[in-house]
Amino acid sequence: MAQPECEVYVFIGDGAYLMNPTEIVTSRQEELKITIILSENHGFQCIRNLQMAKVGHSFGNEFRERDFKSNRLEGKFVPIDFAQNAESMGARAWRVKTGDELRKALREARAEKRTSVIVIETEKYHGPPGSGVWWDVAAAEVSSDPETQKLRAAYEEGRNRLQRFHY
Repeated sequence: MAQPECEVYVFIGDGAYLMNPTEIVTSRQEELKITIILSENHGFQCIRNLQMAKVGHSFGNEFRERDFKSNRLEGKFVPIDFAQNAESMGARAWRVKTGDELRKALREARAEKRTSVIVIETEKYHGPPGSGVWWDVAAAEVSSDPETQKLRAAYEEGRNRLQRFHY
C-alpha cells in the first residue's frame, strides 16, 4: 500500500496460505495487485521436519486423510485446488510444473492488473540444506519412546557444548 507502483511478490507455502487466503480479497478491495507464488508441498513440511528432528515422529502437519486402521492422519494426501480457490476470490491463477511454465506464468502475472497466484507442486520431503547452526528447541525431557529419548540426549549434548549461557 505504501508503494502501489511497485510489483509485490509473495512466496508462501500451502499451509501458511490456508491460514489466510483472504489477503487476496483485501487486495481486491483495495485495488492492489500482488503476485503470490504458492509452493504446494501438501502441508506444513517445515514443521513436520522439526517434529521429525525433535520427536522422531510426525503428527498432523500434512494434509492427509485419516487411515481408519491406524486411526492416524497418514492416509492419502487430500487434494486441494489452490488455483481454483484463488480464482474464487478474484485472482488470476496458474498451475505450473516446469521452469518454462513458471517463467511464462511470471511474465503473464507481471502484465496482469489484478492479484495473481502461481501454484507450483513442490517435492514433499526435500527441504533446503541445513544451516549448520544449533537451534535451542528441545526434545521432550520425559518420554518412554526410545527415539524421543535419543533425540533428547542429542539435544542435551548440543546444549552443553554450544549454548552460550547457563540456566
